[in-house]
Amino acid sequence: HTKARSTFTFNECAARWLGIVTPQLKLSSARRRKTSVEQIRPYLGTVLVRNITATTCEAWAAKRGPGIAASTYNNERDTIIAILNYAKREGMLLDNPALVLRRRKLGKSRIVIPSKPEFETLVATMRALDIRYYPGANLIEFLAYSGMRLAEATSILWQDVDFDNGRFVVTGGELGTKNHEARVVPLFPAMRAFLERLR
Repeated sequence: HTKARSTFTFNECAARWLGIVTPQLKLSSARRRKTSVEQIRPYLGTVLVRNITATTCEAWAAKRGPGIAASTYNNERDTIIAILNYAKREGMLLDNPALVLRRRKLGKSRIVIPSKPEFETLVATMRALDIRYYPGANLIEFLAYSGMRLAEATSILWQDVDFDNGRFVVTGGELGTKNHEARVVPLFPAMRAFLERLR
C-alpha cells in the first residue's frame, strides 16, 4: 500500500482529495475547486507527488501567475496547498512544499453608487428601450431594494415573502447563502411597494 502511494501523480492525488471534500462544500465552492484543479493539471498533473518540491511550486507560480487575476491565482494556490496537505496526511509527503507560495494582494475595486435620481433614470431608460429589458430592470430594482447577492435574489420565491408580517426570507435556493443560513429581512416600504407592483 505504501509503495502504491509513492507512485501517485498529482492528478491522482487531486482526484482523491476532490472526492473527499466535494460533498462538504456548497455547489459553487465545489465548482470553483474543480475548475482550479483543471487549471493546475497542465503544470503539475503528471508529476509524482513525492517529486513535488518548493521549486516545482514556484515554477508553477512563475508560469501560471502572470496574466491571471489575483483571485484566480489565490484560488489555485490554495487548492494546491490543500491537495498537498492531503498528500502529507496520507504519508505521500513529509512536508507541504506549496507553503512557500504567497497569496497575491487583491486590488481594491472602486464601487460607484448611483444617486437616487441616477438609479431611477437607469431603470426608466431600460424599461423605455424594449419590453425585453423589463426583467433586467426588475432585477436591478430588486437587488437595490433588497440588498441581496445576485444568486440569492434570483432564487427567491413568492412563498418566501410574507406581506402580512412585513418580512421576507433569504434562503439562497439550492446554492444557499454565503454563511449557509437563511435570514429574515424586514419588508421595508420601497421593497414592499416594488414587490406589490411586480405581483
